[in-house]
Amino acid sequence: MKTYEEMIQFTVNQMQDKLRYQGWCAYILLAEAYGKLQEEVAEDINAEVSWRECERRSARKLKYRVENEARRLANLAGKV
Repeated sequence: MKTYEEMIQFTVNQMQDKLRYQGWCAYILLAEAYGKLQEEVAEDINAEVSWRECERRSARKLKYRVENEARRLANLAGKV
């Protein structure tokens, strides 16, 4: 059996393509299987979703910065 943290991550992976209201079935199942409150499971899943969204945004910002810097250097090289 997977640990609670692994199941939270697995559930978030599976729910990416699904509607949010379908996740309550997963909350109930995880709460029963791991002896946690449904609210606690919901908070943990929401925290994982928020963390992933923050990481995705940071990666996107970094990508744009690198692209802008490359464009800036190319423009400077063209002026010389």
